[in-house]
Amino acid sequence: MKDNHCESCKSSPCSCPIYKKNKIVNNPSYTNTFNPTIHVHPVVSSSNENIGEPASVASAFRANKSDNQRYSTPEDDVVVSFGVDRFDLENEYNNPVFTPNQEGVYSISTEVGFVPDTNNYDAVLTIEVNNEIVASDFLRNVSDIQTLSISTIEGLNAGDNVSVFFEASVTGYITPIFNIAFFAAARFPFEGSVPPISPTSSSTLLSDHESKLRKMKKKR
Repeated sequence: MKDNHCESCKSSPCSCPIYKKNKIVNNPSYTNTFNPTIHVHPVVSSSNENIGEPASVASAFRANKSDNQRYSTPEDDVVVSFGVDRFDLENEYNNPVFTPNQEGVYSISTEVGFVPDTNNYDAVLTIEVNNEIVASDFLRNVSDIQTLSISTIEGLNAGDNVSVFFEASVTGYITPIFNIAFFAAARFPFEGSVPPISPTSSSTLLSDHESKLRKMKKKR
């Protein structure tokens, strides 16, 4: 039978502090809640000559909203500004528009708050690519302060313009709630062309939400 006693502490299992630390750092099944160490190993591109070495993310940004943006015309969709850059790896964000330098599949997300002047209102938040809605969040017949958020995946081409738009049935302020309001995107680290997007069948029945979004686009 194999002797599992540690030569340093003479116990089994080993209770050496150094050994415990090594187990926490090197084994994902252990969690160090007092002094966590984060190890990031990005996906390596197939075109990277130094195969096996970590590669950096080619495109990513996050911008926060710090101001209270006045919403003064009900039923009018306005672009939302996010004026505080947290980071922008490739200088692709120029408030309020994100314009990727490279085609690919991107993760895009946003969140804002709305402080209404009156209650019982509807509100819509959309992510738009070249003025076409690709994702949305919708609130119907709500009151008081509310938040809207979107997280989506979208194929983008170089030079596309990506923005966040807001519309409500009452006036108020588009604002960060609890200091959280942001617009962010990052390209998935793999190569390939943007996948084809199948058009929505014209026979599909539209929900109230989808009908409202279509009407918004026709007003522009």
